[in-house]
Amino acid sequence: MTIQITDDAKADIDWFATYLTDNFTTLELVDFDDRLQLFYSRVIAQPEAYPFADKAKNVRTYLLHKNTRVYYQYHKAENRVVVLRLFDTRQHPDKLVFAPI
Repeated sequence: MTIQITDDAKADIDWFATYLTDNFTTLELVDFDDRLQLFYSRVIAQPEAYPFADKAKNVRTYLLHKNTRVYYQYHKAENRVVVLRLFDTRQHPDKLVFAPI
């Protein structure tokens, strides 16, 4: 199984890392990275275990932290997971947009 991370998801990861670095201690940044690595291992093991956020678009969601969700697609035929976005759930849901892949 391969994991592809979109440019939007990379930008989101960078934003979270910068935010944590600027506002918290290294401990929170390490915790964020640990949670992200746990997501990768879990989604590789069971990509269909997590609920759909938008079934029509094949978008699933994973709760990374109480305020952070990962949105991804699982392409079974290609044996591939595409990480679309990381989203701070305290934002207005209208800000969550998925770019075409």
